Amino acid sequence: MNILIIILTILLMSGFVFLGIVAYLARRSELNNSLNSQKYVETVTCVAHAGSDNVYGKESSKVVLRALDLMEFKNMNGQILNPEDYDLYFVQGEGMTDVDIHPNDLIFSTKGFDERRYNGPLPILLILKERRMSPVTCAFKLRRMWRACNYRDDLKSVLRSILQSAEFQEIRKRPTYDGDEALIRDFFDTRLKKFEADYINCEHPNVNDEDIIISTTFHSEIDRIRFSIQPVTNVVGKAEAAFLINEKYVELDQCNPIVLE
Repeated sequence: MNILIIILTILLMSGFVFLGIVAYLARRSELNNSLNSQKYVETVTCVAHAGSDNVYGKESSKVVLRALDLMEFKNMNGQILNPEDYDLYFVQGEGMTDVDIHPNDLIFSTKGFDERRYNGPLPILLILKERRMSPVTCAFKLRRMWRACNYRDDLKSVLRSILQSAEFQEIRKRPTYDGDEALIRDFFDTRLKKFEADYINCEHPNVNDEDIIISTTFHSEIDRIRFSIQPVTNVVGKAEAAFLINEKYVELDQCNPIVLE
């Protein structure tokens, strides 16, 4: 008799457990269906390319971010940032991984930033527009600015002042750093010549483009830091914070690629 009671008790408890599991799975399924059917707010954001020019054509120029209004963004001081107070850029490319900026990061950039009035510490991260932008594309670069000067200045002296600065020493100590002369040679043999072709010796030069910034980017394809040169007129913002966005909230705009000649 006792054995029968025990067996019936076990069967009864098993039934309760089974019903509980079924109810839990049903509730979870209902919740997932509700979340999947929910209409999130979509935000169209331009891409900031952190990498060398030869990868631009392989990537998108815009992304659609979902549920941005449901996310909370705090800076290093714990202050909550409102995305509407900033220009937003979605990072593609690995050219800023050395400063902890990675693909799928969302950059909060200062609106109305004027580099000419900036007198704070250097280096800083800047958003620059691509000179070949058209009404149907938005092409931006992310660069680490070290100096602002003029194209007519003694640029070799400017580069050496950057290389000797206290802030640059961390880069010089890296195992992949291939020496000051390699950066200087690459700057004059490659970067400066391209800048001159695009802005100085072009069909319609603009004297304002002679005010320049010297920046760096990490070229992941060769595992090397290199200088770059851009006109100040291309600067559109200063990066203030970066936050990783889960890929499930991101849709690349594959129908609107960047085309650079």
